[in-house]
Amino acid sequence: MMVRTRKTVLRFIQSPEPTAYQVRDPETGQAVYVRCAMDALLYPLLTGRRVEVVGRPPGVDGPLRLTIGPEGPDAWPSGWVLAYPDLPIESEDFERIARERCPFIHLFPDRPSLERWLSGLPPALRERVRVLSLEEAFAEARRRVESWPEV
Repeated sequence: MMVRTRKTVLRFIQSPEPTAYQVRDPETGQAVYVRCAMDALLYPLLTGRRVEVVGRPPGVDGPLRLTIGPEGPDAWPSGWVLAYPDLPIESEDFERIARERCPFIHLFPDRPSLERWLSGLPPALRERVRVLSLEEAFAEARRRVESWPEV
């Protein structure tokens, strides 16, 4: 089991495989895939760097793009929402958390897009998905990072 620190979380959220979410540092050009939309919001908080997030959520035509730093974006995109499942964390096993939660954590440009995606989920799971505004999701990411030790 991995101890949850900012450093271990940063290492873990970087996916070895392509995913629907990629972050790119415009200064260095480095781009990495992250496991889910929440991880994309965690990334600038964990690195202290401004990044471009490119998201390709299910059922949305074309990529979503957001430039965001540790203090947030220059302007919050109007109407963007994050699907965040309220599922119990029964293990501190990062891989298990990624398998069980990440497939259901997505960023959408508006509530109707999220609702269309939700309609395809089993009812028991659909009922557990919290809908957060992008600002609320970033505040949640910040709370999490602040609760983890640096090392």
